[in-house]
Amino acid sequence: MKKAVTLLLMLGSFLLPRMSTTSLEAQTLQPVPITDSLQAVTLTRNTLYYRDDEGSLTIDTIASGDIRWTPESRKSFNFGYATSVFWFKFAVRNDSGRSSNWLFEIDYPLLDSVKLYSPKPGGGFTEKETGDMLPFGHREVNDRNLMFSIDTPPGEHTYYLRIASSSSVNFAFLMWSPQGDRNRLVTEFPVHWIYYGLMFIMVVYNLFIFFSSKASSYIYYVLMITAWILFQLTLNGFAFQYLWPNFIWWANNCLPLFMSLIALLSGFFMRSYLQTAKNFRTIDRIAIFVIILPAAVSFIFALVAKYRVAIVLATALSLAAAVVHLVIGVYLTMRKYRPARFYMLGLFGTVLGIVIYTTKTFGFF
Repeated sequence: MKKAVTLLLMLGSFLLPRMSTTSLEAQTLQPVPITDSLQAVTLTRNTLYYRDDEGSLTIDTIASGDIRWTPESRKSFNFGYATSVFWFKFAVRNDSGRSSNWLFEIDYPLLDSVKLYSPKPGGGFTEKETGDMLPFGHREVNDRNLMFSIDTPPGEHTYYLRIASSSSVNFAFLMWSPQGDRNRLVTEFPVHWIYYGLMFIMVVYNLFIFFSSKASSYIYYVLMITAWILFQLTLNGFAFQYLWPNFIWWANNCLPLFMSLIALLSGFFMRSYLQTAKNFRTIDRIAIFVIILPAAVSFIFALVAKYRVAIVLATALSLAAAVVHLVIGVYLTMRKYRPARFYMLGLFGTVLGIVIYTTKTFGFF
């Protein structure tokens, strides 16, 4: 088991393509210009990063000028399940002629510790910290994502970030003007709550069908969708913001638990809906030994093991379960088994999305 976990960590950390350019020319920091008319800026491609494998460096060492920074050419950072501490460096040039306030956003809410170092006028840095290892009320900005308020006087200013996390290190950096942030919330919130509203309607509707038909597949489906809603709320940061803002241990450990529960219930649902125990004994054994039993083990790990071990196992399990669902669904559809057609029609998009998301989380994309 330990060897498997180590292998998964290595895959998540090292299979991501890295930029190997570390020349002084590549380390040139291009400041991002901000003006009064600008509402949003994406900073990732204008940010340099440094991987601190020991996690022992301080802001004084980082800002000393002796660090060989690496640029990022993609729209977001993705280091997989890395064990290192990461430092980031970006510069902002205020061309408005007066001091302005901006909101700096990291669009992944599950990072453990994020420290922002802002330059002081007389030298040195002001430190601010956020992350899901602190109560939600500690946050400077009341938002599901990790955000800091940044005052930018006229001229050019360099900022540093220190990020350490046991979750997947996968995010983008953005800056918003106050008006831009309001526009973001007005656009973003209706989409989220419409989605969650539709999911809740699915739960209630199928629960009524279960009470009227007593078919076990419906209760498995209801429980699976409920676990999925809780998983999505946790992943998007809404659960920490609204449901358990002060329960640090639960906020940091419930994600692999929900992922394992989804896999477990999906196995029961597949066996019930496709009647594999009655019609396809080999497929039924695959469902039990590849999905259900590993999901039960992963569920227990989520409660007792370290988060890094639990989340890597749960993510690997989700990928394996999604692939098994997809293969079984395609195979039975090709055999013209009628329930499998509806099964694939209902789950194909979700299963494919799980495959893409989990491989991205491991750092493959």
